[in-house]
Amino acid sequence: MNRLAILLISLLFIVSAAKAQPPGVDPFYDAVPYSVKKFNKTFLTNQDAGVVRAFFEHQVNNKPLRVIKIDQGHHHGYRFYYPNSENNPDGPEAWIQVFTVDTRESIELFEKSNPALLEAPFLGLKAAAHNYGYPEEDITALYNQYKQIATRYYKEVTDANGNTVNEMTVVFQKYYSKLKLQSGQMLASRYDGPVMLPENPRDYSWNLWLLCFEEIEQTGYRTIIEYSGIPEAAH
Repeated sequence: MNRLAILLISLLFIVSAAKAQPPGVDPFYDAVPYSVKKFNKTFLTNQDAGVVRAFFEHQVNNKPLRVIKIDQGHHHGYRFYYPNSENNPDGPEAWIQVFTVDTRESIELFEKSNPALLEAPFLGLKAAAHNYGYPEEDITALYNQYKQIATRYYKEVTDANGNTVNEMTVVFQKYYSKLKLQSGQMLASRYDGPVMLPENPRDYSWNLWLLCFEEIEQTGYRTIIEYSGIPEAAH
């Protein structure tokens, strides 16, 4: 899930950027910051929106005044409204909202409206197939096994060059480097004498792709949590 999609979802319900974080509300226990910036209003988790709802509804110090269910396409979740602080009794309500991506609905939508979004993470694999001769049925099977990675959220990180990218990009960079190293060794062996190479370059490179997509699958998140203001723990 790219940054633009996250921004669009976030903007659906933002009324004022000046709203405050609900006072006394604990952060969700395994949520990670989406951005590398110091102050975050957006967090990611793989817990379902219903689990997040139960967490906030059972807060000891500050329970939400009301909870509304929200369905936006293939995103389903809740918004929690909190009482205003004593310092700002007439101000806008503070809120927390959570959405979980329905993977099946998301895939069905992309397959009908924009299949290129699902196929984008596999373009490198298809390009490598020309060099290594992967069977088409193996490529199709791998795509069907991992196409849900295109529906996930990925947190921002800083790559080796100091650029801000999402974690999917970092994983691809890592395995592209390994594939490039293998290709370089194959070329070197033709001109510079023998080097240590895998017995079967096609199988070796294919296993790298398997590891790559497995790691991306473990890196993505299904659920996004957004606060109307900066959570106190982030200050």
